[in-house]
Amino acid sequence: MALQRCLVAALAVLVASLQAAAIDVCPNAEPYLTCVYNLDWKLPNLTAIILNKNKPAPLITPPPLTLINYAGKPNLLAILPLNAAVDLVGQSIPPRAHNCPVPIFRGPTVKRWAANPKAKYYSLFKPCANAPWPDAPENSFVMGSFGDLSKLTSKQLKSVPQLAYFKRQWGKAFPNLGMCMGTNPCGMNIFIGLENVNQWTSFEYNFGQGALKVVVAPEAFYYSWGVSVGPPAWQPSQPVAWGIDPQALGTLGYSAPVTQLSGTSVGGSVYVSGPLTGSMRSNQLATPLVVFEMGSQSSWWGMLRDNNKRATSMGLRLAPDVVLWNRIRLALRGPRVKYAQLTARTVDSFFWLTAPGQNIRTDLFVAANPSIGSLLNLLFTGAKTDKTHRISAVDVHGHGPGGVAIRLWFAAGKFTLTPAARLIVGTPRIWTDFGAILRVNNLAPNFQKTITVSLNNVAYQLIFCEFNVQCPSGCYSRCNTRLKICVPRSPAPAECPGNTPLPATL
Repeated sequence: MALQRCLVAALAVLVASLQAAAIDVCPNAEPYLTCVYNLDWKLPNLTAIILNKNKPAPLITPPPLTLINYAGKPNLLAILPLNAAVDLVGQSIPPRAHNCPVPIFRGPTVKRWAANPKAKYYSLFKPCANAPWPDAPENSFVMGSFGDLSKLTSKQLKSVPQLAYFKRQWGKAFPNLGMCMGTNPCGMNIFIGLENVNQWTSFEYNFGQGALKVVVAPEAFYYSWGVSVGPPAWQPSQPVAWGIDPQALGTLGYSAPVTQLSGTSVGGSVYVSGPLTGSMRSNQLATPLVVFEMGSQSSWWGMLRDNNKRATSMGLRLAPDVVLWNRIRLALRGPRVKYAQLTARTVDSFFWLTAPGQNIRTDLFVAANPSIGSLLNLLFTGAKTDKTHRISAVDVHGHGPGGVAIRLWFAAGKFTLTPAARLIVGTPRIWTDFGAILRVNNLAPNFQKTITVSLNNVAYQLIFCEFNVQCPSGCYSRCNTRLKICVPRSPAPAECPGNTPLPATL
């Protein structure tokens, strides 16, 4: 027994010394990857990790990238050679560069290599330039990567048979595929980035309340264990969006960064970008009250967050058509509203759509949206026919069950106001740029017969009427039945915004 105790003690000392030595020779494993010091440790099946559906809340499993043009319609994420990519990095970089049993590097170091074409390992780590892992200097990962599948040589593949098999099977489908993967095998989490997939894939995610489905040929795909995927389009800053309470007449709303308005994060868990193909209904984001029909897009990106922040953000070459309550269609694709960005909360149907920098003929926009044209015709003459009027920006805000508002911003020009509008605004013409805010609620068959004019940061509220009862009694004295406009009380009570006439010298 004494001999046995001595042997156990000696073995414990030996293990401790080996572990201490391992700590000295694998510095990048500190502080989060210390499981690799265990003598019986081996790299787990990384594909099983990424596909695992039992991730701790609120994390999400990445939706499948289903290859729709191949037999069996495989999920690309299930066939990627993740472990083999680790072997490739281990074969390509001398062990003395990391002194670990597997290639472990600091995340920021790999990103520097990926961003510098002159770096020694640039071609290996090129897809890691936008890697979705956290950028803190203490974060290290077991790395697996290749820059371009077609450029992997026979010499490289000879010692990595799993990767050689993948190239034989899929090299023609993904000739320029690039992959970057970083994993913390101790925490069983994984970060992955793909470039140049360029095959049509079905990408669908069910939020429980609402769903996203697109047919996309991914130019880039990123998955983050947390919410550290950031859209490149949001660099150096995220878009500013517009919000308003559609039921509060006479107000202009408020503009702020979209994450501030939506109460969600800048980053997400899943990001995918590329062209879309198919019909309007093949590519759509559905929420309980609103459906965004995207159709084919020459360029598109989308970002999912996690199950605590069920907001989806996307950028589109052409703005989607917005279908409200399955009965009112806001047509934005037809008049070619370009370069739109959308953030939508699927849980409550709040959304923010912004499209600045437009040059859309007003007559073409209202031809696609006749109900809006009828309202604008009550504001200025020639809304349906004048070819010189231009819309310079479009913003749409959905307030859940509270309704939806659209703000059309008009470029400077000659806008001759109707007699009804002139009564409220106080001038016969507008020469400068201005906005028109239209509203609709979820119980109405169409837009309300009201317009809020935003001019020089002042609100002018127009309420069109036929009878006195249609004019709120506290703020309006009567309905002018000749002009069919509610006449504000004079002086207007302080609680009645949007009734201050412009100076006569304008």
